[in-house]
Amino acid sequence: MVAATYRCFDRGHLCNGEKWPRKSVFIIFYYVPSAFVLGALLTERFDIVQSNKVSWFLDGIVGFLCVSRPLFAWPAASGHAVLFVYALLRCSNTSTKILSLLLGVVTFYAKIWLWHGDPSLWSGLGLGGILGLLYRYHVPVLRR
Repeated sequence: MVAATYRCFDRGHLCNGEKWPRKSVFIIFYYVPSAFVLGALLTERFDIVQSNKVSWFLDGIVGFLCVSRPLFAWPAASGHAVLFVYALLRCSNTSTKILSLLLGVVTFYAKIWLWHGDPSLWSGLGLGGILGLLYRYHVPVLRR
């Protein structure tokens, strides 16, 4: 949500009368699903009894990638795609997986249909897959 609000103000979408309704609504529509998935990841993190440094490191990398993309336009990987695939591979909660799939639908719609095949989608999917598999195979999880 912070990233979405920043993007709206930074680009003048909330101040410029002509741009305001369409672009700011789209930006909120695009960023809100990722906030839901992030919240679901955090609540699932609270159920883990024992976590190690690798799990915190991987979660930190994903968080950094997702926030740095809208704020600094870096890296060349979609933060939404990274979060979508990482959450699908990392989480065991069904509601988190459903929210992740909804984020994936929004991401695919925006990247393929609206932005005509944005190449950051594929690098984001690959990076999210690598980080998700690293989490899945290198982090033992004990739940309450």
